[in-house]
Amino acid sequence: MDPVLTPEQMAVADRRTIAAGTPADVLMARAGNAVAAAVRAELGGVYGRRVTIMCGPGNNGGDGHIAAAVLRSWGVRVDVFSLGDSFGRDRCDRALQRADALVDALFGTGLRSPLEGDAAWFAAQTQTFDGVRVAVDIPSGVSGLTGQVLANAAGDEAGGAAVRADHTVCLAAYKPGLLFTPGSTHAGTVEVVDIGIDVEPVDGEAPTGVTTRADVAAWLPTRRADAQKWSTGGLLVIGGSLGMTGAPLMVGHAALRTGAGIAWCALPGSDSAARASGTEVITSAVAATPSGSLAAEAVAGL
Repeated sequence: MDPVLTPEQMAVADRRTIAAGTPADVLMARAGNAVAAAVRAELGGVYGRRVTIMCGPGNNGGDGHIAAAVLRSWGVRVDVFSLGDSFGRDRCDRALQRADALVDALFGTGLRSPLEGDAAWFAAQTQTFDGVRVAVDIPSGVSGLTGQVLANAAGDEAGGAAVRADHTVCLAAYKPGLLFTPGSTHAGTVEVVDIGIDVEPVDGEAPTGVTTRADVAAWLPTRRADAQKWSTGGLLVIGGSLGMTGAPLMVGHAALRTGAGIAWCALPGSDSAARASGTEVITSAVAATPSGSLAAEAVAGL
């Protein structure tokens, strides 16, 4: 499984890695390089490209500044803006209008309060930006724990502001907020990058993860060369009603795809069974009520 860490667990893992000897500036450099690489990949190159990066006051802002330096070293024209007294919305707006990509490096998963002021203004610009939108770790304004857009002062989540990205460079491990809606829709494609943080669960902590294709492949047994349908397991699915046979048939086909040798679907009524036949899943009619659902007298035969 790909690990999933809450913001609090991620903070502990970060401190543990630094205490074990990896300096914080090394982790930040790796993160910034990963962000720059993602921007370059999304743009399909660097020649003649312009990028606008919005930086916050914390580590995410540091990642953004490093990404800017790396992109400049590759020949990209980069405009960097930081929250503070010197920030100018007009200048940032002009930069966004000529940019091919923007980077949200405002806030990370530790954000607890809704976006306000210039941060909320920038988040609003990302909704209509006509270019590539890349977020660092999680789109700013989205809760790293729940995936909800952080509520505004009135407590109205629908009125909260959050960056909308096409690509999120997630550092070290998935955060729950990237997997639950609406956070997942704000994040776009999520790329988890290894920057050297130890994300293994500590003693007594149950691991949480995202199931991968490799996990599923490992769960499936290897079929012998001389296997046939009676040696690889069979499945009986009971369900459905008149005109409502989709769910049991879906289960039957899934069983065959994952290695079952034979699958039957017991469906109430001869009409249901006849209409659902014609595939590798064998349909069998059982007693039905006048309304077309499974009848009590079908139980003994089943």
